[in-house]
Amino acid sequence: MNGELLHIVEALHKEKEIDKEIIFVGIENALRTTIQKRFGQNKEVSVEINRETGEVIATLEGEKLHPTELGRIAAHLAKQLIMQKIHEAEAEVVYKEYRELVGRVIPGTVQRIERGNVIVDMERTEGFLPQKGRVAGEVYKVGARMRFLVVNVVKQGQKVRVELDRASEDFLRLLFESEVPDIQEGIVEIVGVARDAGHRSKVAVRSKDPRVDPVGACVGVKGARIRSIVEELNGERIDIVAYSDTPEEFIAWALKLDEAVGITTDREHKIAYVTVPSDKLSIAIGKHGQNVNLASRLTKWQIEIAPEEVVLDIEGVPAEVINRLQNEGYNTLNDLKAASIEELCEVEGVDERIAKRIKEFIVKMEEKLVFGEEEGAQGDRE
Repeated sequence: MNGELLHIVEALHKEKEIDKEIIFVGIENALRTTIQKRFGQNKEVSVEINRETGEVIATLEGEKLHPTELGRIAAHLAKQLIMQKIHEAEAEVVYKEYRELVGRVIPGTVQRIERGNVIVDMERTEGFLPQKGRVAGEVYKVGARMRFLVVNVVKQGQKVRVELDRASEDFLRLLFESEVPDIQEGIVEIVGVARDAGHRSKVAVRSKDPRVDPVGACVGVKGARIRSIVEELNGERIDIVAYSDTPEEFIAWALKLDEAVGITTDREHKIAYVTVPSDKLSIAIGKHGQNVNLASRLTKWQIEIAPEEVVLDIEGVPAEVINRLQNEGYNTLNDLKAASIEELCEVEGVDERIAKRIKEFIVKMEEKLVFGEEEGAQGDRE
C-alpha cells in the first residue's frame, strides 16, 4: 500500500508537473478532513505521510489510528478529496504558467464555439476568445491554427480561464515584434498603432540607427515580413508609416499621400488643416472617413481635410457674395468652417441667413466626402 502511494505521487508529479510536496500535503489534508468527518470536527487529528516510505501515520486525540478504522466509506471520501486537491494543485500550476504569458502572443487551435465565445485549445488548458476580442468578418473554423494575445488569466476553483484577443492594437504590435528582428533587437521602435480590426491599420515606426530604414525593415525582403502579418490577419490592410518629430511631416506620411499637401497646424488645440488636390480628396479621407480617422488616432492630432480649390456653388447665395468671400480669403472648406457666423457677416453682402446657408453647405460637403467611395485608394499592403 505504501509503495502504491509513492508510485501514485511519482506518476502525478511526472504527468501533471506538480511538485511532489504539494501532492503529499494535499493527501494529508484530505485524510485529515475525512477523519474529522468520521469522528467529529472538534477532534484533534494529526496526519503525516513519510516522504521516503509512503507510510501514513494518523492520530486521533493522540491515539494512533489503524487504517482499517477509517473504513471503506472514509477511504472512498479520502480518494475523492485527494483527487480534488490534486486537481486544485494542477490548476494552480496551469494558472501560474499562463499568468506569466499575459501580454504575449501564443498559438492555439480553434476547438468549438460556445455561447458566443470561441473556445481555443491551448495545450495545457482551454482559452476563450470573447466577442470583443474577435475580428469582424473573421471566420473561426474548428481545427484552425491561429495566434492569440493572452489578455487575462483567472482561476475559478479547479478551472483556469484564459481570456484571448485578436482585435486589439496590442495584438498587432506584438505580431510586428515577433516578425521583425530589428524591433526585437531595439533598432526599430513602434511609436504608435491605430487599428480598425479586420479592415485597415496604421503602424508608425522609427529607427534608432540612421543606417536602417524602419519602414523597409518592417516590410522585409520582397515583403516577406509584412506578408506574414497580413496573412495572420486574413488580409487586413496595413500602412507602415515613418515617424517624424515634425507634426506636419508625420501627418502627411500618416495620410499616405504621395503628392505634396498643404498643412497648417493649430498647435495649442492640436488641430491640423490639410489641403490636398481635388482628385486625391477621397483617398485622403478614405471610405467612411477611415483613412483620416486612423491617421488622427496615430498622430494624436485632429485632422481636417479640404480640397485645394472648392467651387462654392451655394443655393441662395449670390455669385457676387461668393466672389467677395473669396477675395476676403475664404477659398477652401476649412477657411469657411473655421470662420464663425459673426466673422462671415463682416463680409459685404453676407447676413446671418446667408452665413447659416454657408455653414449648412459645409456640413453637406463633408458628409458627401466622408461617405463617398474611396476611389483608387492604395496603400502598403505588401
